[in-house]
Amino acid sequence: MEKEQKGTIISVLTKDLTRETLYKLFIKSNTEIIGINDLDGIEGMGKPENLSITKNHDVRHLAEKLLFMSMLMDNDLENLIERRKNAKYDYMIGLLFYLSSNPRFKYGFGYFKECIFKFDKSLSDWCSFLNSIVSDIKGIGLISFAPDVIIQFGGVLQFEIKSNLIMDIKFNMVRYNELFEKKGYKYDFDIFVQNEGKSVIIASGVSDGSGEKSGLSSQISYLNNIYETLTTKNERFILLSHGH
Repeated sequence: MEKEQKGTIISVLTKDLTRETLYKLFIKSNTEIIGINDLDGIEGMGKPENLSITKNHDVRHLAEKLLFMSMLMDNDLENLIERRKNAKYDYMIGLLFYLSSNPRFKYGFGYFKECIFKFDKSLSDWCSFLNSIVSDIKGIGLISFAPDVIIQFGGVLQFEIKSNLIMDIKFNMVRYNELFEKKGYKYDFDIFVQNEGKSVIIASGVSDGSGEKSGLSSQISYLNNIYETLTTKNERFILLSHGH
């Protein structure tokens, strides 16, 4: 089930998550960071005349990062990679030839070509990473141990979940450079809850996209069981106390 507002998805149930809804939630959550309603507004946002040079650069740099992130989160990314590989004429190849033709430039075309192959591999690994996340989120079942939970994937993507509704998907900009570290179907995760207004980590683990049998699902079930056990003990204590 998706909740929409003026044509924009504002939340989606964990069991209904897809790459498409993941992308839409990411766009909704992250364009708000810089105060715009859609990515088309990035080009003219910020009103440079009202910003200092440093501030304008920072805002524009953030916008460029978000544009790149929107490409990474796009549910059509796999097809985008294949279209680039199979293109009759590759603009980027021509650009790299142009750059390497400069005798003052210390890198040759062979270096750039190797970088292209590595970048394609990084994008493919990223797609596997996202597919694993979607599979595992769909398989976690009911989250009962806390009303509000934040799950961080691979140290970079943060899902805010309330009553099994995914409300926000944020990217940890502090760890932006880790985007290019190896990703794949296996990933680390951290689970946070709110305590006195602060996010506190309560569990960590490794998962692999196996859905209901994943490490993430097992950890959620474990936390649910602890919560239910403590709740039952507390209810029994209250009953015994009132009995006296």
